[in-house]
Amino acid sequence: MARGGHVDTTVLGHTKFLKKEIWLIYHRKIPRPTSIGGSMDIAVGATRTIVAMTHTTKKGEPKIVKECTLPLTAKQCVHLIVTDLAVIEVTKSGLLLKEIAHGFTVEEVQAVTEPRLIVSEQLKEIEL
Repeated sequence: MARGGHVDTTVLGHTKFLKKEIWLIYHRKIPRPTSIGGSMDIAVGATRTIVAMTHTTKKGEPKIVKECTLPLTAKQCVHLIVTDLAVIEVTKSGLLLKEIAHGFTVEEVQAVTEPRLIVSEQLKEIEL
């Protein structure tokens, strides 16, 4: 389905995110070619890719980073990042903060996001 271009939207969970790239930790210390194909196909095969994740690690460190050392799954395929703190659209200009969780400020979200966020003029609170 993914290779054939039959998937409109996919939602992926992952460990770290860098601009328009998805970074995932492999399940094995040394990945085998047969263990990585599905993630790549799904990441690039859909018309729209959404990433769902927590905004920070258990230690409070940012997961949306400027530079990542984890293995690359796919390049330039993510359109939207949804976290427990924000909804961020990936644009050519950068990461556009569109929605923010209740009780948080833009400054608090930026403090746990390494890349600079562009704040949308229509910024709103996430509706549950």
